Amino acid sequence: MRKYLATIKYGLQYISAYKSETFAMIVFKLIKMAFLVLLYGYVLRGLIPDYSTHEILSYLLIVNAIQVITGIEFFRGARRIGRDIYSGVITNILIKPVNVPVFEYLQDRGERGVEYLLALVEFAGGVALSLPALSVLPLFVLSVLIAIVLSYGLNLIVGSITFWTTEQGGIKNGFSHAMKIFGGTLIPLNLLPPVTQTLVLLTPFPYAAYLPTRILQGGFESVPVYCYFIAVAWAILALILGNYLWKKGLKRYEAIGI
Repeated sequence: MRKYLATIKYGLQYISAYKSETFAMIVFKLIKMAFLVLLYGYVLRGLIPDYSTHEILSYLLIVNAIQVITGIEFFRGARRIGRDIYSGVITNILIKPVNVPVFEYLQDRGERGVEYLLALVEFAGGVALSLPALSVLPLFVLSVLIAIVLSYGLNLIVGSITFWTTEQGGIKNGFSHAMKIFGGTLIPLNLLPPVTQTLVLLTPFPYAAYLPTRILQGGFESVPVYCYFIAVAWAILALILGNYLWKKGLKRYEAIGI
């Protein structure tokens, strides 16, 4: 456990080493938050059915915070794995007595420490606007844990594909765009037509951020019961498939010069 905590600490040192990049990220996040408030608080005020202005702002702040916390935003974990495979850095990690995917995941989490803090600010703002009931907290926490497992598995799947490709960026971007469209981070999925909503809820993307957000705002009955079973199924499947692809990919991996 100590070596994994050291990994997070090493990742946090990235923040102090690359101050300009960290500052640019903070500015981008603040601009994004301001844009959401402007768009849904003023431009589209009263035009979104089933949501008041403060409810839609609360939803967007919470769902975007959760996607950062779970690690699914932009599939950065997958990008890190792919980058380290291409560059050969992964070889230096393979010789260490650690679980390499977990090591990569935790180090990336450490490097995104400032983003976590900003996500907590977003989350607090969203909660302040909606004031959820305390009774939903246990189910909410459980749904976030499921989302973290799912996000880890999906990042591992996309990252492991790098073993079979010469360019991972297109695949990662495809998954990232799918998350934006089907993950509920741009608009609540319950506003979609019934048939479209049902089809989207069969994919893994809603369960990385949308499900926890809906639970926090509306409780157990805010989503169909079958969603809970689908969420658990996707989390387990993503974890199994991610580890399978990782192990298969390692068998064909060749390091040069080490």
